[in-house]
Amino acid sequence: MIREENGYKREKKNNSWFSDDKSMENEEDHGESMENEMENLDRSRAFSEKDWRFLSEILRDIDGKSYASYRQLYGYRFASERPEFLLNAERIQSDSFAPPSSFALFVPNSSNGIPSALFQSETRRIATADFLLRRMWKNCHDQQFDLKNESGGWHSAKGGDISIYKPSQHVIRRSSLQLDHQGNIKVILYVGLPAKGRTIMGRIAEQIFNNKFVSLVSHSLIHRNFDKDTKISLENHVFCVEDQQYLREKLDELGLIAFVADNSILPRSSGQSDLPLLDSTVVKFKSPDSLKMKIKLPNRGEISGMGIKKGITLLVGGGFHGKSTLLQSLQFGIYNHIPGDGRDFVVVNPTATKVRAEDGRSVEKVDITPFISNLPHNKSTKDFSTPNSSGSTSQAANVMEALEMGSILLLIDEDTSATNFMIRDERMQQLVSKECEPITPLVHRIEEMWTQKNVSTILVVGGSGAYFDVAHSVLMASSYQFLDVTEKAKEICKNNEMKQLDKVSEGGEKFSWTERRFEGFKGVIDGKVSVPVMETLRIQGHEDLNLSFVEQLVEKGQTQFIAELMKSTRFAGMLKNNHNFRTLMEEIEKEVKHNGMEFFVGSNGTCSLPRYFELGMAINRFRSSKFSQVVQNKKK
Repeated sequence: MIREENGYKREKKNNSWFSDDKSMENEEDHGESMENEMENLDRSRAFSEKDWRFLSEILRDIDGKSYASYRQLYGYRFASERPEFLLNAERIQSDSFAPPSSFALFVPNSSNGIPSALFQSETRRIATADFLLRRMWKNCHDQQFDLKNESGGWHSAKGGDISIYKPSQHVIRRSSLQLDHQGNIKVILYVGLPAKGRTIMGRIAEQIFNNKFVSLVSHSLIHRNFDKDTKISLENHVFCVEDQQYLREKLDELGLIAFVADNSILPRSSGQSDLPLLDSTVVKFKSPDSLKMKIKLPNRGEISGMGIKKGITLLVGGGFHGKSTLLQSLQFGIYNHIPGDGRDFVVVNPTATKVRAEDGRSVEKVDITPFISNLPHNKSTKDFSTPNSSGSTSQAANVMEALEMGSILLLIDEDTSATNFMIRDERMQQLVSKECEPITPLVHRIEEMWTQKNVSTILVVGGSGAYFDVAHSVLMASSYQFLDVTEKAKEICKNNEMKQLDKVSEGGEKFSWTERRFEGFKGVIDGKVSVPVMETLRIQGHEDLNLSFVEQLVEKGQTQFIAELMKSTRFAGMLKNNHNFRTLMEEIEKEVKHNGMEFFVGSNGTCSLPRYFELGMAINRFRSSKFSQVVQNKKK
């Protein structure tokens, strides 16, 4: 029997709809990390297990007492029977005005009933956890469990709210809800323990745990309580995410760096929203015939779309025709998306890095000689450092740091680039001689990056045809559709030969760089760390870290993870291994995969995992970071 739902055709097996087992990831690849995963979900102290009635007894007993009595909840793991789950306090707030208390919730698979096919691979576990988190957040919000008493003065009622991390449009690993390889669930959520002033409202707290809490778990995490449509939505969610991951991993084999599915919805509803634009005027993506290809996915079956080949690709066209919109969709193609996002099957090489000019950023010991040399006053660019970089030096540093981290795909928009870093035309060359110009523009390095380092580039250009000569593919946006104009661009080059700068430029013929080692921070990071918004990391005793131009961050939780890691003693301990910077970032990624996010963030339930590229970018921009160069490991 075949059933079709939202593009997915499935055979019915054992009363559920599952894709063929061949689409599963090979579990042997996870090795020892899989054996330890559930153990790593709970790294906290030993608990004395008590039944749920004991929790009620404590709350009744402390009713009317001082707020500090809430600490009696510590040290116990309370067991609920209907539904079956365990609960313990991770942190108790100091008073009703403080940030809410955090609690860890454990729901075994024997209780949650999540089908085994939905957690048999890492991709499926992350996708299932993402779906459950969204469901839990929505139920909490729809039932108004997240509303708290805030009115009145000191002696009025405060707290009473339950909250959990709100996810974005992207499907990524988060500390708020995790699913292990045995189908057990761990959730970190927050409760504003109620009080009047500093006087405990124990009876109200009892109602929160006995009614709201139990209801939230029952309707959000217990599979047998899901209605038919919710169960189908869960499976569709997992299959869609798995297909995206499969497609991204297939790119290299197909000789591609990106793929954009036909009928994708690339525009967002507004500049302040990541939701898709769904009004009647939206133009869905359609691949040019010359670049159209079909790919068979493990669950959805065959899809068609535009395959962007490895090499140098230009996105050209008039203003407001969709060039930057496509590039922005590609920059987030490093993530899987929820079904219906519109970018579900817009994927890029997982190392894709958006680079831009970033006036004023701090740069430390970066080799930018491929682009800039012979600065005034003999300032070295071999180990370039500055607390206040210019547009061109910052963009050169951003490119070199991306390559140092292992990126093989750069995404660049001329609108956010330094003009003198991008091009230098014939007239300017005649006026300002090479001896007086320290910058070798990207147009004369981009081909060398490809031929010598296999680094591809997707570049938005609208004001200059200088890149036509080096481009392998040129796509023109016209009314939000793209045309393949590669041959026309090459013909223009033949008919209008442009004089080029000497290829033997200030940076040298060979494209290479010197690796660096991260030496730690100037000063101890042991004070308060906070993340007021996704773009800002605030560390007590240090200058704020501005991540506004790290454009591939998508959640505040990713910045929170970076903050927690930077103050982690485990991270500090890893520096003793003297790895180069890229290897250090890769080792962090391995630790998270093997030991979970808790290895660095503990029981913080507001973290989501960034790539190690964004982590590296944050450390590169932190003005207290210290680097040294590893000359002996110079790239060949």
